[in-house]
Amino acid sequence: MAIERTSSNPLSVTLAFEPTWRWIDETSGEHVHNYEFETAVNADIELLRNRLYAGFNLLYEPEYTHTLTNETVRETTVWRFGGAVDPPRAEACSWAPRSGISATMTTSPCRPSRAMR
Repeated sequence: MAIERTSSNPLSVTLAFEPTWRWIDETSGEHVHNYEFETAVNADIELLRNRLYAGFNLLYEPEYTHTLTNETVRETTVWRFGGAVDPPRAEACSWAPRSGISATMTTSPCRPSRAMR
């Protein structure tokens, strides 16, 4: 964790690095030299104490593949996502989901989504 959330700091940032080397192609099974370096940045901030959070995730993954036929393939994946969430508090709710429906489908802590009504 690069920055940890504390009572005086509402921001949290995590950095992750995942290098990968492969000698066999995941799809074809062909012998290759494949190198990836997945890099992720995950950040969130507490907007309202214990109530509202906003987050942002960024993934950058360059990939290099060299085959036995001397073919070289370079790919790059960039993925980003951001949003805000109001975490559910089950103890504050007076309803229960129908049998077989997960309580995680709610849109707010005390109101079931339309699918659950």
